[in-house]
Amino acid sequence: MAPTININDVVFVKEVSEEELKPNDIITFRSDNSIITHRIVEVMEKNNRIIYTTKGDNNNTEDTDRAYFQDIEGKYIGKIPKIGLILSFLKNKIVFIITIIILIICIMYQRKKISNKIKRKEKRIKWEREIKNKSKT
Repeated sequence: MAPTININDVVFVKEVSEEELKPNDIITFRSDNSIITHRIVEVMEKNNRIIYTTKGDNNNTEDTDRAYFQDIEGKYIGKIPKIGLILSFLKNKIVFIITIIILIICIMYQRKKISNKIKRKEKRIKWEREIKNKSKT
């Protein structure tokens, strides 16, 4: 689907009614055990069923398998470029665990930093009160 959608882009789709789908729309649909995101090139009716012919933007030929409405997950509404790299990287269990540990350490560090800041502020306020009380006497 390049250049519209590149490898490792995460795609967002929304459910739509059958009447909303038309040629040139990009759809995500199931075919066998795969999820495919391609552009509709033709909408036709056969035996009282709507059939969608699709094609990837970078492909020379149309898809051989046709999509039916019940196979469609949704219509393309947007993408986040390259986020799939991070998701595929995190599929590795060791990398995932290390990432979680690093996040926990970062959160604990930030909490400690904030706690220390609050303690310093409380000491300063106490010190300022003592100075004011001494100057009044």
